[in-house]
Amino acid sequence: MNRLYPAFSGRKFPKNASTRILLCLSVVLFYPCFHLLSGEKQNRQPLLAFLDPPEQNEVPDQSEPDQSISEEREALIHRIYRNRNLQTQFERAEQKFQDREFTEGALQLEKLLDHQEDYFFWSDDQPRPVNFRERTRQLYSQFSPRSLADYERISGPQANQLLQQARQTNDLRLYELLALRFFPLKAGFESLNYLATHYMEQGNFDFAARYWDLLLESRLQKSRLEPVHLLKAALTYQQSQQHEKTAQILETYGTEKVIVSGRTLSLEQALQFLDTTLADSATRKTTGWFVSQGNAKRNQSVDASLPYLNPVWSHPIGRTDKDSPLETLRNWEKKQFRENLSTAVVNQPIAVDDLIIYRDFNGVRAVHVDSGNTDWLFQSAGSLTQLIEQLEAQNPPHSAYSQNLPLEKFYNYNSIYGSLSSNGQYVFAIDYLPDTQPPAQINMGLRRSSSHFPLVSQKGNRLVALPLNRKSANGKSAPDNRDSAGTASPAVKQPAAMQNRPDWSIEGYYFLGAPLPVGNYIYALTEHHSQLSVLCINPQNGGIHWKQGIAFVNQPIFADRTRAYQQCPLACSQGVLVCTTQMDTLIAIDATNGDLLWNYYYGDGDQYQRISQKRYYRPVAFGHPGLTSAPLIDQHRVFYLPTGSPYIHCVDLNTGLPLWEEVHREDAEYVAAVVDKTVLIVGSDYCRGRHIEDGRELWHLHVGPVTGKGFLSQNNYLLPVKTGSILSIHIPTGKESGFTLSNTTQITEILNRDFKQKLRQGAAYAHANHSQQSNQDPDQHNWYPGNIIAHQGKLISLGLWQIDAFPQAEAMLTSLPQLDQQNLNSPQHQSDQLLKAELELALGNLNSAQHRLETLLSISTTANVKSRSESLLRELLYAELNQSTQDEFLILAKLERLATSPQERGRYLSRKSKYLLEQENYQALMEIAEEFKKIEVQQPLAMAGDTDHLVTTKSLVAGLMEKVTAKADRIDREALDAQITDDQQVALKEGSTLALQAFLDTYGSWSQAVEVRSTLADRLIEQGQIQQAEFLLMQNRSHPDDQIAANATCELLELWQTAGLPHEAAALLRELDKKYAQVILETGLTGKQYVNRFNRGSQTWTIFQAMQPLQHEVSHLIIRQSDLGTPPPETRNTYKNYERKFLPPAEISQLLLKSGEQLHVINKHAGQTIGKIEVSDRISYPYHSQNTRVGHFIPLGSSRKIHGVSLLQLNGEDSTPLWTKEFTDLNNSQSLFYVGPSGPRVCVFQWDNHLFGLNPATGKVLWER
Repeated sequence: MNRLYPAFSGRKFPKNASTRILLCLSVVLFYPCFHLLSGEKQNRQPLLAFLDPPEQNEVPDQSEPDQSISEEREALIHRIYRNRNLQTQFERAEQKFQDREFTEGALQLEKLLDHQEDYFFWSDDQPRPVNFRERTRQLYSQFSPRSLADYERISGPQANQLLQQARQTNDLRLYELLALRFFPLKAGFESLNYLATHYMEQGNFDFAARYWDLLLESRLQKSRLEPVHLLKAALTYQQSQQHEKTAQILETYGTEKVIVSGRTLSLEQALQFLDTTLADSATRKTTGWFVSQGNAKRNQSVDASLPYLNPVWSHPIGRTDKDSPLETLRNWEKKQFRENLSTAVVNQPIAVDDLIIYRDFNGVRAVHVDSGNTDWLFQSAGSLTQLIEQLEAQNPPHSAYSQNLPLEKFYNYNSIYGSLSSNGQYVFAIDYLPDTQPPAQINMGLRRSSSHFPLVSQKGNRLVALPLNRKSANGKSAPDNRDSAGTASPAVKQPAAMQNRPDWSIEGYYFLGAPLPVGNYIYALTEHHSQLSVLCINPQNGGIHWKQGIAFVNQPIFADRTRAYQQCPLACSQGVLVCTTQMDTLIAIDATNGDLLWNYYYGDGDQYQRISQKRYYRPVAFGHPGLTSAPLIDQHRVFYLPTGSPYIHCVDLNTGLPLWEEVHREDAEYVAAVVDKTVLIVGSDYCRGRHIEDGRELWHLHVGPVTGKGFLSQNNYLLPVKTGSILSIHIPTGKESGFTLSNTTQITEILNRDFKQKLRQGAAYAHANHSQQSNQDPDQHNWYPGNIIAHQGKLISLGLWQIDAFPQAEAMLTSLPQLDQQNLNSPQHQSDQLLKAELELALGNLNSAQHRLETLLSISTTANVKSRSESLLRELLYAELNQSTQDEFLILAKLERLATSPQERGRYLSRKSKYLLEQENYQALMEIAEEFKKIEVQQPLAMAGDTDHLVTTKSLVAGLMEKVTAKADRIDREALDAQITDDQQVALKEGSTLALQAFLDTYGSWSQAVEVRSTLADRLIEQGQIQQAEFLLMQNRSHPDDQIAANATCELLELWQTAGLPHEAAALLRELDKKYAQVILETGLTGKQYVNRFNRGSQTWTIFQAMQPLQHEVSHLIIRQSDLGTPPPETRNTYKNYERKFLPPAEISQLLLKSGEQLHVINKHAGQTIGKIEVSDRISYPYHSQNTRVGHFIPLGSSRKIHGVSLLQLNGEDSTPLWTKEFTDLNNSQSLFYVGPSGPRVCVFQWDNHLFGLNPATGKVLWER
């Protein structure tokens, strides 16, 4: 077989002998010449190259690439910032180094380093991308001393000339260029030394450490270091909290000698001396809250306490006199409340010196922290007020804001414009630039009179720098425009002297959030031509110090609806700037010169494939868009919770390698803070503490929906929640401290009762017009805190409608005078003592608060002080009971003295019954049950330990006796049975409906209740209340004792037969014949005998006989149809015009047809209408009938009503429901009451996130939660 040219190859070897000889000679002669001209080195052993395997270290990797790595590469290769042409030229220079032509390779690299930006290189054989500049420095380390001297001789003069120029002009950028382009030369060393020393002198030790890293990690530069350089490096690392690097220097060079202040010291001694000197001479820096989460690490801690929720001042946010945009926000807020979701918005305040800066509808506003007076206002054409004015002027009144100005994304969720930052001199904000000519006017002349404002306009946006300390012409702070109530009017025009103007601005880029101040620069993430770049900006003049691209986007921001309003927050630590991209990639760059450090991918590998195939793709978003998540840095760890990932990510700050395995985010919203070994993750309903090493859960705490971002105070995190309070969480343990929020007491309600009206006034403007139209009280809306920060003894809350300033409780407590019991004679001192007790409660100091309150109650005080002291002490004692069972008897004794009203007496008895049940003191429980009968409690009582679970006294006593039934032993039950039997006989002897029902309300779960239910059913039947009688008989029928169940079945059969329900009665007759055939009834007959003596002439017996199985076999079946005639017009119209059909359980002989607000009751066996019932237009029906079987009772729900419909008590042709329960205290939601599980004792309904249990006989609420 021809192995050179196999069959079907299409080629043939020449057959002529001379041709074969010429071909072989050509190969022999021309191949060596061609090989020499190719420039490749000859293989000295060509035969061995084919026969022998290569050396061990040259064996190529034959294994299959990791699937996860290949997917990551496929996704990232199109996004990372790379330059293919530069990579090709770099590979040529790299080849020069491999060929040991160092000088030529260095000269080529010198030209390549003229590029103003760094790039990633990612070869096929590399698992991760590498950056160009770092790779260049690695090649320089291969220099030999001789080749380095040659390179110094060639390029040294030019480098020294540039170094001299840099020294003359003190140009930092020129020093950085020298350090980059001539890194291995002496000029490069001097530049790096100068830059490191420069940042040390400025106190920016993080930046200085980056330059010392370059010197210490380079083999060439490390040899040039002298002891003084090592001392500066060690001091830099010490001050930047990089102690491991300091230890490495001291371990190697600790004995080196240096001269400090004229003394010769070892390196270690000199470091201790300088470190102490710096600590003693540390100057006070400008304090403030400069960015979201405080600082560049996003983990700032402040010394603050919980607030005392009595606002010092409040200002509105929605400053407009137009009601349409406010209605849009009101509807959004109602929707969030209805669905029990967060109402957080991205608008976050910052604080510098004595100013609070935030954004409202007018623009960026600065107010004084103590008075709330406006210092200055920046208002531009892109402010919401201006856009609303233009929209209202040019659009028709019916135009929807959701189409022309989507406020939900413009204001609530737009973190690009909701973010502010400051460096202590300027306030930096992103300003929206509206198009001068709306797109609707350009589009072929259509809709010329309308305006449309997209999230990303054609002009984009700009970065503005607003001077912080703006003074008016007379040199004094501009006055505020305030009304008499202390709250600025929403639509008031601000004076011209108050207007602030930017010192500089930058346009031409689309800024993706407020810049991050770090050191003497600010860093902004921008997009331009589908490229994400970081700008390093001089904040003094707006000059761009350098620009570094970091990634390419799949589609530009103008076309990407998911990124159009999402901020890309930055974080920085140890000179490493961590950049988010909102597209599954986290990138780190060197904050000193823009070097690309690493790239971390956290997305799904096939996302890019779907995009490249032009398939419809909308990325999955997790979390609430009003709660943005920024990277948080703690030491060498970066914690990040991106919106596009189902996991929480932790990566190494220096390498970008993941430190956690897959840790699911669950309901997490953002990474809040890190304390010691615990990282706090705030979720929509739960806060979780996770271990920083591996992300495992250490604890979790239910907090309910959060309404904004909080802040870290020492080891506690203060978090705003939807209940209208602020929670303080101890991060290491997850315990709650203080009583600004409590699920078990009403302390919060009492503390904030007097301030609710004041807080509501801040948002009254937003509900005024709506309340006038709907005739509602404008102050009935709920107040809740928003994004909070602490500054100069105040706590600032910025929410959807208003910004409020509250005093901190601890600062207030310290400022009040010290008082003892002898000095409490005056009303003022008594008020101060009460205020101290309230502040102690807010801070969680229970013992101090209790002592102060008991002191006030032991002396003669004013009525107001006494009433409030009693209320607070009562709730404090209940809180102690719920937290601990120690001294429970003594606490209950104190509560008994404070239980003066019937409502409080009932609450006390409820809590005492829980204690007695735990102590198994059943006789005392019986006494409490009797006392419950004597007091009149109008409102439901909160269950012990759960204020969300409200029950009536009847339901509470019945539940209590049911627990006694299950828990008591035989001896206790015998004693109790005797007492209950006596009560039973008394009730039966009296025989009244009230007496019988009262017994059942208390002892309905005991065996003595069976006879009482049967007797009461007879009384109710006599009174015509057959539906209530059916409930009672059904309870007896479900009894586990067959004799009791059989007797109840007989009674129920007679009731249904009397009510004209033969089919239901026949079903019970069949049950007596089968199930209870041998059971002896009260009449002395067995069930079988009862059936045999049943009336043969009744319709029930006829139907019963038809239900019996045939006694003979059936061979075939004939079906005939006969027309009974035309149905009556009424029946025909009923079946023709009904809207919905409701089918009760199969054993019920009726069906319901709904038409408008009427239910037509149809006998399904005869097809005739037997009654009509008036109900609401929109109703919900119990479709799951197996869980809602209540005889002939049908529970129905509507928007604000619940109907109890009885099919037994139809009063003529038009009837009303058995009862209707209307709820007037619910909000304006149009949600329906949905029917849940029901029975003869309780019917359950759900409305939004509330559950109600109603008595099916009366419609009264038994419990609520």
